[in-house]
Amino acid sequence: MITQQERQEIEGIVKELLRKSISSKLIDTDIKERGVAQFDVVESYLTDIIALGYNNGSKELATGDIWEMQSQMPWVSTTKLDISKRVEKTFLKFKPEIDSFNLMVKCINKGDDKTTIINEVKKSFV
Repeated sequence: MITQQERQEIEGIVKELLRKSISSKLIDTDIKERGVAQFDVVESYLTDIIALGYNNGSKELATGDIWEMQSQMPWVSTTKLDISKRVEKTFLKFKPEIDSFNLMVKCINKGDDKTTIINEVKKSFV
């Protein structure tokens, strides 16, 4: 069983792997479509990937989780329909990344140790 600190470390490593993968797949239309800086586009995709990964790829559950979180942020102005459309695009564009994050969640829940989890997730990116 891993500790909370180890879980945070694992998630941090996996998030960095995801950021690199997302960045490598971005095209100009992604940035123009979302109308924000590249860093923000990557973080937006990362949010969607994490929500989809925690919810075993369920777009509806991921949309609900993101809506619940973002609706509490007064500086974020979006609708549940907008989030749903964004999550759908993320699902289609970043399925391998979603699967990698979901693998991390499954390994943690299974009780794998930190080294095993990181190695398994890194292998899934190849």
